[in-house]
Amino acid sequence: MEKRQKILIIVLVILILFVLAYRLYQINSVNMRATMNAVVMKVHENSLLVMNIEDKGLSSVGFAKEGNIGFKEGQEVLIYYDGSAFLTYPEQIYNVGKIKIVKEKSEVEIPESVLRYLYSSENKVEVILTEFTKTGISFTIKDPNPYPYGYKNTYTIKQEKIKKTESEEVKQTQSEVTNYIESYALPYTTYYEELPKKSEIESESTGNFEQIDEYTIKKTYDWTELYGELSAR
Repeated sequence: MEKRQKILIIVLVILILFVLAYRLYQINSVNMRATMNAVVMKVHENSLLVMNIEDKGLSSVGFAKEGNIGFKEGQEVLIYYDGSAFLTYPEQIYNVGKIKIVKEKSEVEIPESVLRYLYSSENKVEVILTEFTKTGISFTIKDPNPYPYGYKNTYTIKQEKIKKTESEEVKQTQSEVTNYIESYALPYTTYYEELPKKSEIESESTGNFEQIDEYTIKKTYDWTELYGELSAR
């Protein structure tokens, strides 16, 4: 009898271990359905900011259960995850099964657009208006960022328009209600519309651009030939 009990206990233990092993396999397999080859751009407390080598997109990747196994900027890693991601920018990947360090120093070239996103700040850019008249505008842009922002040299001039949204009948009804209700039922909306053009020349051709120093450029536009002289509001 004791022998049978021991055999039964051994069988039960083996079954329990098998179920646990199978469960662990299921969990790991779910978290490893997809892979990503990436370059580590930044290491945070609980995640990595990486660049996908295939499409050069940025992703925020949470650590696997092993945590930080010695991640450093510039490493090439292979990420195993469940294939899902939050479609922000950078995209966010949380269900990570494993992150493997493939190379200590990746040889993949990082695009300038990625470097600009990582190391340039809009807060460092200073724009100073130096002149504004009915026929033109002049201003300077100072950008000391290591990877300067890309500025367009084109422009459009728009004016504010008012559009009535209610009939006379509605207006009469409104005149009979309290001011409290009227404040939430304005009889018009506003929108912006480009000024009529006097010619089809490109707006960029109306500008003059002068490099003041390494970080500063002066832009001057005369829109007389494009829009004519602006009138007062």
